[in-house]
Amino acid sequence: MGSDLGTDASRSELERALELSARGDLGERDGLCCGNAGIVDILATAGRVLQRPQLSEHARRLALGIVSRAHAHGHYALELESVGALACRGLFQGTAGIGYALLRLAYPDTLPDPLRLT
Repeated sequence: MGSDLGTDASRSELERALELSARGDLGERDGLCCGNAGIVDILATAGRVLQRPQLSEHARRLALGIVSRAHAHGHYALELESVGALACRGLFQGTAGIGYALLRLAYPDTLPDPLRLT
């Protein structure tokens, strides 16, 4: 991550993205691609790589919120609506991605980052 930040513009864009991600509460969707699990993963990774524990702590709070809300509602808030008893189990928009992001939060150096194209 650090080597990808060679320009002032890149660093500025990253700081703005982290600022926007870190100030929010739970969004309406939980998926890895465009939802809360993706934000958790990005904040946790950035907190670890940039040595900014406040980002990692915010990621943990959001993750707890995702799980607590799903427990209260009986399901995760997915991009794709369930069809009968079948919930979307895909990586980027389904429950697999939410689980993967939670596992990466618990074991950050064990699993590869699905959101980085390296």
